[in-house]
Amino acid sequence: MDISPLQELPKKAEKIFKIWKENAAFYFPKHEVFQNDLKDEILTALQNSLNDLNRKGYKKHRENKTWIVGVFMEIFATQLNKYWYNIYIVSDNKDFTSMLWLKAMMLHLSTHQDSIIEVNRIYKQLLDNHYPFDSDEAFLLSENSENDFISDLNYSSNWEKAESYLDQLTQQKLSDSIHNRGPRMITTEKLYKIFTIEEIHQFIELNLYIL
Repeated sequence: MDISPLQELPKKAEKIFKIWKENAAFYFPKHEVFQNDLKDEILTALQNSLNDLNRKGYKKHRENKTWIVGVFMEIFATQLNKYWYNIYIVSDNKDFTSMLWLKAMMLHLSTHQDSIIEVNRIYKQLLDNHYPFDSDEAFLLSENSENDFISDLNYSSNWEKAESYLDQLTQQKLSDSIHNRGPRMITTEKLYKIFTIEEIHQFIELNLYIL
């Protein structure tokens, strides 16, 4: 990717992030945002925006500069909103971090058979005792070699069912969080105050035009 048409990109990246951070403070006053190295984040957003623009019909609309630049700027704003929202807001969200903890537990179980067997024994006791989820009483695990032997017979099939269910659950929950781009803290109007139409158009042409 050739970024030469985008003059003073590092300074412009700082301006964009400053706008985003100011709006983030309004929407999420309890979050403290510390700036990382913006270079890779901006370059990734630019590359993703080029790829998306190409999929949306760059070649078909190439002669229409207004369409090309407008669509690119909308995609670019969306990319930045989603990425920074995920990095600085969602990653500090209790639901997100709890789901990651669950994912870590699943990864551990998938590589430790003895742990699966132990969990399956606990599962069997909960199942046999019809354990209510709304109970405030602590559940006391019993040691019974006969019951353990019986539960161990099905540990593999029980884990396969549980793993499939938990994997779908974590993927859905993580997807709901990650793909939510949050409030539009960066808009195309704000980007037009930082980049000129001509430099964006030259950047697109240089990277997408094939003779």
